[in-house]
Order: sequence, then structure tokens, then C-alpha cells
Amino acid sequence: DEVIKKYDYRNMIRNAVMPYCLTPKDIDFLFKKIRKTLTGILDPYETPKIVGAAIQEILPAVRAEQPQLFKKIQKMRTDPLEIIFGGCIRAGFPTTMASA
Repeated sequence: DEVIKKYDYRNMIRNAVMPYCLTPKDIDFLFKKIRKTLTGILDPYETPKIVGAAIQEILPAVRAEQPQLFKKIQKMRTDPLEIIFGGCIRAGFPTTMASA
């Protein structure tokens, strides 16, 4: 409970935006650019910080080699979550289930 109170849920949700903003090809490019070994940790709050720091280090190269991808990464950080997850929000959840 203390861990949850320590973080804003919107920051945690923002960690899940990558596959909604980038293509698999974009993500492959990013992670291939990271040449150092990252700390392996299963903490859902710390892992994004580790990965985010590694991506931050390669951003100058991404900007030079893939300016469109760089723009997507900027939008990924700044677009409101309601925009990023708009399709999911509109889809909602079914209120009834068909009986078998």
C-alpha cells in the first residue's frame, strides 16, 4: 500500500504507452541502439526508469538517424493519456456476456 501511495497512477500508466505510440519496427530500432546491459528488476516502478534512462542516452542518435521516430517519442511523453488510449477507452468493457 505504501508503494502505491508514493506514485501517481498516471505516471505508472504512462509507462505502458510505447506499444500504442510506436510500431514494432520502431521499438526494435530503439532497443537495438541500447548497447549497455540494463539492470534486471521486476519492480513495475523502477524498470521503466531504467529503460527510460537508457533511451534518454540514445536520443541524440535517434534524432539524427530517425527524426520521425524522435517526434513520436516526444509525443509519447507529452500527449494526454486520454488521446493515447482513446481507442481503448471508447471500446470499454462488455456489460453482458452471451450464455454458452
